[in-house]
Amino acid sequence: MESYQAKNIVSKFLNCSVNEINSKTDIRQSKLGGSILTARMYSELSRIGLKINNYWGIKTFGELENHLCIDVNLNPENLPFIKSTTGISESNKEIKTSNPIGIDIELINNLPNCNDYWTDEFYSSNFTNNEISYCLLKENPKESFAGKYAAKEAVKKILSSSQNISLKEIEILNRKDGVPYYNDEISISISHTNDYVTAVAILKSDHLYGPKETLIQEEDKDSNENKIEVKYDFKKRIELFLLIISVIINFLYFEHIIK
Repeated sequence: MESYQAKNIVSKFLNCSVNEINSKTDIRQSKLGGSILTARMYSELSRIGLKINNYWGIKTFGELENHLCIDVNLNPENLPFIKSTTGISESNKEIKTSNPIGIDIELINNLPNCNDYWTDEFYSSNFTNNEISYCLLKENPKESFAGKYAAKEAVKKILSSSQNISLKEIEILNRKDGVPYYNDEISISISHTNDYVTAVAILKSDHLYGPKETLIQEEDKDSNENKIEVKYDFKKRIELFLLIISVIINFLYFEHIIK
């Protein structure tokens, strides 16, 4: 019974018939149309009692069936991630990673419409009370939710233990001047067009660690090759990524204008 219910929901998001769903059916983000639609699918499963505690590594419907957790009253201590409304779990207070930049682009209309953001499974599972309160005060709440969702995904790509973190743990607040904020170690920028939202999260250089890049320099024909360890210029990398994001945003904007 549970398997059929799961197939029914998955088929809706894959835009196919229930009979086409089998254990080898690919249900990764690339097949579902992005991270928001993936989160919506698992929210739908959770709404009918088919809760998946940690779905980020699931690739096929067969793996989904193996992860199904019907008992929604499980002790939180037994879950593979810590549910929190504070936005930062104990394990992630100190951030160390070799991936200093996270980027995410989302289609705003992929977010579900609902009558009550507080009780809707998708919004209550992915956003904290503070985030929901902030977005509901905006003229276009859906656009604001999309911005925070993209920022969460961008931050998640930086965190080294991201596979064990729920998006609700990554709380994106706003300073008095409106600038999005996660913590003192990561800077966030969010941009919108009419249809898309993009977010960039940048880890400050003081918290960056990782393998140094090794360049080979030949001093002369008779000498051996000497290895010179060189760190990338962090500032130049940031400028390059911001330039790329700017180009993407402008492309999406003008594409919309042309249409």
